[in-house]
Amino acid sequence: MLNTYHEYFLDPPENVMIKLTRCGNSVTIKCTAEAQPPASFQIFLNKTKLVSTNKTCTIPEVNVSHVGNYTCVAKNILGSQTTNSENLFIIEGKLLKFCQSMRNA
Repeated sequence: MLNTYHEYFLDPPENVMIKLTRCGNSVTIKCTAEAQPPASFQIFLNKTKLVSTNKTCTIPEVNVSHVGNYTCVAKNILGSQTTNSENLFIIEGKLLKFCQSMRNA
């Protein structure tokens, strides 16, 4: 009988990224991370206002109350990591009317 050996690696969140994608008047915010066990996510606006506890959040009609810096925090039992902030802004009172990825973090 063969002995089977399984290695299980546990890692705190690493390579945490945030991406803001806009299309028309809506914006989708997506967080990703490498972690074992899998990470939970929190998305913040201006470091204090909790926007979502999911890894993806869509704002269907962006207005001035949504303008600011968005960050993502990924956590598991081994630790947490926060992304650099991504800025959401409105040009001339409205979002651009085409789909555009703002930035890959």
